Amino acid sequence: MQRLTRLAVLVITLAVGHAGASTAHAVAERSCGRIRDDGARVGIVVKRGKVPCSTARKILRTYFRSHAPCSGSSCLRKHAGWTCQTAPASELPRLASCVSPGKRIAAYSTAD
Repeated sequence: MQRLTRLAVLVITLAVGHAGASTAHAVAERSCGRIRDDGARVGIVVKRGKVPCSTARKILRTYFRSHAPCSGSSCLRKHAGWTCQTAPASELPRLASCVSPGKRIAAYSTAD
């Protein structure tokens, strides 16, 4: 009986420790303000990972202003270690997202 009790305590301790560890590293998405693209204001959001707002704005500004050819059915471009792609119309107001290992940023249409 004592062995079973120890096992139960160990399992509960591991479960609680794992739950605490998984939520401790979660980073809430955060707004990084807006950029202008052809006069339109575009909201920038860090969705995942530690990305400075200045980097998020720079990457998405570069993507929107690029004249490099696009690949795929939507505009897919790679630059500076990021892969960016326009969002399908069904996902409006999201305009585009960029990913890098463990990181994700996005651009949204604003209603101003």
